[in-house]
Amino acid sequence: MLLQGSYKGTRRRRYFRPRTLEEIICAGFKIPMVDFKKVKEALKEKNMATRKDDPFEDDWGTTEENVPQSDDVPAPQEGRYPFLKPKDVIPARTGTLELVTFTSETSGFSDAIVVVTYRSKNYRLGFKTFSPDYKSLLKKFGTKRADWHGTLRYRVLPHNGHADGFISVRPA
Repeated sequence: MLLQGSYKGTRRRRYFRPRTLEEIICAGFKIPMVDFKKVKEALKEKNMATRKDDPFEDDWGTTEENVPQSDDVPAPQEGRYPFLKPKDVIPARTGTLELVTFTSETSGFSDAIVVVTYRSKNYRLGFKTFSPDYKSLLKKFGTKRADWHGTLRYRVLPHNGHADGFISVRPA
């Protein structure tokens, strides 16, 4: 039984709001709190001074002059083959590929990219320069790009629990 005016402790405060880290720190160190939204709005209102040495005088947007006037879709880039993926070579988990050439392009995932032919279709195959695949190909074909042609052996290996993880290649 509760006495009149006593608090049971199960009621939630009606207007309870958790405090932010800034509020806790400001309260602990007796620092006045800064409202950064107001500061941001004040900075927006001020015009920033233009630099005299600014090399870009345009506003980075498209203007009427450089917008294409045609409704045509741009043509696909020639020579950009799709990357070879395990789904392209399955059900054969091992086999051979024909190495066509070493390209000069790179991507965010590959330091070196070669063009290979599988079942008379061209694909790109990317390597990191520290991978054992690239090291074995470099040892076999050398550092000249013109010498990078021949036959490769491939094997689909598991990765992170996926049976069809990645394609590993070695010189034939």
